[in-house]
Amino acid sequence: MKNLLDQLATGQTLSRRHALRLLGIMGGGAALAGTGLSVLAAGAGTDRVTVTLKQDAGERPELVVGVAAFLPNLDPGQGGASSIAGSRISPLFFEPLLDVDYLASEPPGSGSAIVPNLAASWERIDDLTVEVVLRDDILFHDGTPVTSEDVKFTIDRVIGPDAAPETAIMRASFITYASVEIIDERTFRIITATPDAALEKRMASLRVVSKASVEELGLAGYAQKPVGTGPYAIVEYDPADHLILEAFDDYFGGPPPFSRVTFRMIPEVATRIASVLSDEVQIITDVPPDQLPGLESAGTLKVDSIASNNAHFFYMNANAPELADKRMRQGLSLAIDRQLLVDSLWMGHAELMSSYQVPEWGSLYNPDRPLDAYDPERARQLIEESGYDGTEIVFRAPATYYTLGADAAQAVVAMWQEVGVNARVELTDDPHNPEGLQVAFWSAGLAPTDPTMNFTSLYGPTSTIQTNFWTPEDAAFNANIAALTTTLDETERAALYQGILDIFTEEVPATLLYRVHQLYAQRSDIGWTPYWTFEMDLSAANIEAGS
Repeated sequence: MKNLLDQLATGQTLSRRHALRLLGIMGGGAALAGTGLSVLAAGAGTDRVTVTLKQDAGERPELVVGVAAFLPNLDPGQGGASSIAGSRISPLFFEPLLDVDYLASEPPGSGSAIVPNLAASWERIDDLTVEVVLRDDILFHDGTPVTSEDVKFTIDRVIGPDAAPETAIMRASFITYASVEIIDERTFRIITATPDAALEKRMASLRVVSKASVEELGLAGYAQKPVGTGPYAIVEYDPADHLILEAFDDYFGGPPPFSRVTFRMIPEVATRIASVLSDEVQIITDVPPDQLPGLESAGTLKVDSIASNNAHFFYMNANAPELADKRMRQGLSLAIDRQLLVDSLWMGHAELMSSYQVPEWGSLYNPDRPLDAYDPERARQLIEESGYDGTEIVFRAPATYYTLGADAAQAVVAMWQEVGVNARVELTDDPHNPEGLQVAFWSAGLAPTDPTMNFTSLYGPTSTIQTNFWTPEDAAFNANIAALTTTLDETERAALYQGILDIFTEEVPATLLYRVHQLYAQRSDIGWTPYWTFEMDLSAANIEAGS
């Protein structure tokens, strides 16, 4: 490790392969670290049918997209839009009341302004009430119109007295809603229990479902083939293999540019890259940074790197005896050389963060807040002061779900070992199983652009982390979260949030690694623009803007 740190201190440039070798993690979870494109191409499967874009005049092409993972269900009320895998595909067949104008920005795809969508207009009547009028040209995929009753049902099934247990995962996002009052078929009022500064942003994440279809299909049936309002309708879904969508020409935003879109689950990086090189698929997600130059050199592909709405982090079980002392958790955070991870793992396609905030948050972002520190000597001291007795610390991480997630976990563990921690990585499909959990890799959403939409759901009083793994020592943490939600003055909200981050930094229930870039490769003639969120907008508005 000292050899590695010495080279960084003298300004020498390290390749990802070299850095990982010096860290001693080239095997196991880092097996792809130095894989070349020639090897990747040779690993292409031959059993998949090649689908190429049709270019005949007047005939819409088909599109095939290779992704790393799917979700077990597609229903946004059951969490089908709340993860990376879900948020990527959900907007293709569901629409929110309000939306984000991602294209009206520089660079295109990084916008955050709230604009009308299913809602033609909205008006705050008072601090607790907003009146919404729906557009008159919105149809569900079964041809029935969207009504106020559908919106009320969408909300009630998550927060209402008869809400199903399956929808509990979404309650943190609906936390302020009290009721929906229907005025007429297209007009309704959303009434909140408390003032809510982020109400419009909540409305931009509220994907409206069909009441009739949910009642007809039941939660299990709707989870596999939901009826939505987006530009594409679901034809077939196999969570272990593929999702097939077809154009919904009655979409209020105009006929989609592709007649059919197929998402194929291709978890292996080698196969995913080989598939786009052979034109078996036309877009792939989750490209490792060291593969970008080779893909660009193919001549037929365009690569995209955009700072995403996602940060990689890990959380710690403060209820475990070996992690109960906050000095131990502080030491584990201080031992991490995040800049090394950004430079060597991500080859610059990730960004260090000054705690849980990004510039897109506007007035709530504090540019003067310091980055998370790297201080291995102080880490050793704090770990010793905590009374750490050498108990093994197991860092759980998924093997393939996150780009470079397994590699990062291996690197972090190597850094912990350098400061005297007995640690190892466990690659598992279920890193969040509370039984025996000590440390687990996860990712954090950064949009919509308000902490009460994402920070609260991860670390707030009803979150999984507080429910199972950590109780704040400082009572001001949860008090400030409650006040942040109900305070409408933005200056006061900014001060409250910085206070929350002060406690978060002190108690370290979790620690951020970096904000990742989302990396794609697409056939150069498609014209698709990626967004800073993971949403894959394949509507006519996006494709035409990028052509």
